[in-house]
Amino acid sequence: DAEFKRLEKALTRWVDEKRYRDYDRSRDQIAADLNTSKELLHLYFVSVLKVDFKTWRTSLRIEDAKTLLLEKQELSIHIIGEMAGFSDRSNFHRQFTRIVGCSPRQWRESSGNLK
Repeated sequence: DAEFKRLEKALTRWVDEKRYRDYDRSRDQIAADLNTSKELLHLYFVSVLKVDFKTWRTSLRIEDAKTLLLEKQELSIHIIGEMAGFSDRSNFHRQFTRIVGCSPRQWRESSGNLK
């Protein structure tokens, strides 16, 4: 579908610009940024990507945080969480641990080489 192709390009640009780091944006605002409706955005995610938008965005943030934790050793874990788009320290820690299987500190200390 042409709408999905256009949305896919907009999402690619959105990710390349690291817009997923914006934690104060509502779904309506994100849809507007992508020049689409909230409904079409939802439909794209559930039918094409088979995941909801929030889960997808969280995984982008965690992947970003994993890289930042290793590249920016001088920054605190709390600051890294904020940079990746998490407004709340405990939510960052909880989501990181759930997705990666270890805490952000363990990830950093292992240089990303957990067994």
